[in-house]
Amino acid sequence: MKCYNCGKELPDNSKVCLSCGKKVGERGASGKETFSGAAPTRQKGTKPKLSSFRIPLIVVSMISLLYILILYLLAR
Repeated sequence: MKCYNCGKELPDNSKVCLSCGKKVGERGASGKETFSGAAPTRQKGTKPKLSSFRIPLIVVSMISLLYILILYLLAR
């Protein structure tokens, strides 16, 4: 991991750059972005999006289960 401010290589568990004193992930005066290291949070009231493969996977699974059930009932 590198310091955004001075570019010095830092240990992975660093919270402050030993070279320039900036917090890890904090950019200098020229940088607009700051990085807190925390995971992004969801806004209240919003639902997470289902990834594009999950819905077809659920549909195929349901069709497969229905097919197996029909085969089971016909075999009796």
